[in-house]
Amino acid sequence: MAKVRLNKVIDLLERGQTVFSCGTIPNGNYDDILALSRSSYDLIILETEHVGFDFPTLRHSLQYLLNWGLTPQEYCDAADVWPLDPDGELLLMGIVENVRGIANLPDILRQVKGIGAIWAGPGDLSVSMGLRGNSTHPDVEAALLKILAICKEYSVPCATGLSPTADVATRLEQGFRIIMVPPSRSMETLTHGRNAARRTD
Repeated sequence: MAKVRLNKVIDLLERGQTVFSCGTIPNGNYDDILALSRSSYDLIILETEHVGFDFPTLRHSLQYLLNWGLTPQEYCDAADVWPLDPDGELLLMGIVENVRGIANLPDILRQVKGIGAIWAGPGDLSVSMGLRGNSTHPDVEAALLKILAICKEYSVPCATGLSPTADVATRLEQGFRIIMVPPSRSMETLTHGRNAARRTD
């Protein structure tokens, strides 16, 4: 009998499916978290960098997503990092958002075996490239594709968002495995993306 995954993202990646995420949601924004937990998104990213890291608020936020009704034994069996542990349910997704990160990414992926995905982040990357936040600049797009190529070389799924010149279909064709759909146009674009990826679940 096939293993039933607790982590939908890992399940989709193992089955070769595209994962759809919303943009970042501030930790503690319970109304948005609850609404998105009932949507067709596969992944929600809770923002804890710019709003401050607070464990009690994070715990409360997570409870809006899932009832963590696991026995201690079930927790011990599941609480390990995938793909280092093929049965693990924790996904570690690193973010590359500066030029130095791109240069070091091959060594990181070669040496660190517990990384489940890499997020190619254009915003801070554009600042690192001297483009002052112009995340849609062609050089930034080229850098994102370089990150993607490195990830493909090491068989690590790569995530990024959309841009005015790269819609869902373009990101799928490029080979991004996790696509972040901005909340401002989320539902319509999410529906188009799921259709383009032939997702029916």
